[in-house]
Amino acid sequence: TGAKNRAKVQVDGSLQAGRRYGFKLRVANAEAYSAVQRSGWRLFTATSAGQLVDGTAEPLAFVAADPTGSRPTSAAESWGLYERQAESSALPTVSVSSLLPYALVGQEATIT
Repeated sequence: TGAKNRAKVQVDGSLQAGRRYGFKLRVANAEAYSAVQRSGWRLFTATSAGQLVDGTAEPLAFVAADPTGSRPTSAAESWGLYERQAESSALPTVSVSSLLPYALVGQEATIT
């Protein structure tokens, strides 16, 4: 129910400073490509009453900034559907060093 372009992730307690949190969302692609998708991904935190506490001023970037904090204009956009089918040789490969929880192993996973 509600808006089809939002996700709500609820936690039982407060988010702690200096910690990293992860969650998983399963989404369904829109029926058609729209360039607007590439500027619409944002992240906000809210109180249990729904009042916004903090959030991103700009869309979440698809590509991380380099060490100087800059990134190409096109990389500052979020992600969206492709306008056409990708060639199989262009499909990405993702590797995760460990799927074990940080609390168990005391080490962050590396994703490449």
